Amino acid sequence: MSSVEQFHFLEDQIQQLDITELLRVASQPYSDSNWVHLVYSAVCSTLHSDIGEFYDSRFNQTNSEELNKHIKVVKCCFSPTSFKSRGIVIDSKEFRFLFRDRFLEGIGVYTVFLEKDCYEITKSLTIKRIIEHSIIANPCNKIFLALVPPSQQNWELVHIELKKPTIYPSHLPHFLKAKAQIFNNPQRLIQSIISGRKITSIDHIEFTTRIAL
Repeated sequence: MSSVEQFHFLEDQIQQLDITELLRVASQPYSDSNWVHLVYSAVCSTLHSDIGEFYDSRFNQTNSEELNKHIKVVKCCFSPTSFKSRGIVIDSKEFRFLFRDRFLEGIGVYTVFLEKDCYEITKSLTIKRIIEHSIIANPCNKIFLALVPPSQQNWELVHIELKKPTIYPSHLPHFLKAKAQIFNNPQRLIQSIISGRKITSIDHIEFTTRIAL
C-alpha cells in the first residue's frame, strides 16, 4: 500500500459515549461518525500522545490551518488508503484521533468497504493487508477494523492484537504475530461485555496469522 498524502476532518467532536449511546450506535447501520465514537469510547483511556514522524510531516504541510481550528477538542481525521481489491474491496479508510497539536497514538482504526459479502478466507486476507499497512503507517499493538458490506447494515467489528517476539533467532526471518477476532454483531458484543461476559464466550470467528517484518 502506498502512503496517504491527504487528510480530512470529521465534523464531530469526539467524546466518550455512555452505555446507552454505545448500544445505540452499535445497532445502527455503519457510519464514520458512529464508528470512531464507538472505538474512542472503548480505548480512550489507553491512548497516548505522540506525533508520528510519518504523519506529522504530511499533516503540517497539507493542513496546518485546519489543524489550528481543532486544537481545543479531540477530533478525528481520516484518510483514504490505496488498498482496493477488484471484486472484493471498493475502498478503505484510516482514522486518527487528534488532541491539541498531537495525534493520540496506541491503536489503529480502519474501515474497509466490501463490494459484496465475503467468505471467511477472503476476510482474513483483507485483514492481513490492513495489518501490513498499519505496520508501516501507524505501528501499534491493537487495531480496530470495521468490515462494511454494500448495504452498510450488517457490518462487522474486527479486533486485532499484534505481538512481536521478544527474541529473534538470528538464523530465522522476523515475524509479527497477529490474532484477529471478527464479531458479526457489534451490539451483541457490547451488551455481552457490559454484562461481564468474557470475549471467548461471545460468538465470533478467530484466527491468527504471521506478518513478515
